[in-house]
Amino acid sequence: MTRSQDTGRDEERVLLPRKMDPETRRVLDGVGLIWEGERPVDFLTVQWWAQLPKGWRQVFVGEGPRRSCYLVDQKGQRRVSVDTNRHSDNAAIRAINRFSVVGQGAYTKDRSAVFGQVMDRSGVPTPEDWNSLGQVIHTTEDVPTKTAYSATGDEEMAARKLAEEWLDQNYPDWRNPAAYWD
Repeated sequence: MTRSQDTGRDEERVLLPRKMDPETRRVLDGVGLIWEGERPVDFLTVQWWAQLPKGWRQVFVGEGPRRSCYLVDQKGQRRVSVDTNRHSDNAAIRAINRFSVVGQGAYTKDRSAVFGQVMDRSGVPTPEDWNSLGQVIHTTEDVPTKTAYSATGDEEMAARKLAEEWLDQNYPDWRNPAAYWD
């Protein structure tokens, strides 16, 4: 943590991968991340020094070279996923959407179906939940499967599509990683 001479506020300086999609760059610029410059890691890899916005911090989860890393906002919410393999030209950074969609199966003696679920990543996760997809806020109707105890890709996609349609109706900008956090 450093104190900025310009703003007089405490800021955390972090080293981030250079590779990111334009949407992630837009989100980071929009929340006030300050890009300070490049730092060569080795002859193949360059990373960026950056100052996080006020109240944001970098959190490492797990152990070892492939541990998870997140940039967390002032409310403790995971906003950005950071690939921690710093000696790889494939290391990347990606903004996290508040909402996501997953397909789940329900296979019992009396039921063989898949359904979609809408997950909400807002809120402060406990240490055990850092890699979770969030809390379920909506579950779709069942999409029956043709065979017991398994679903085809088409069946799972149909269930996910139902969940996406619900999001489109209730949170029309849900695909935008900057939307709905505040």
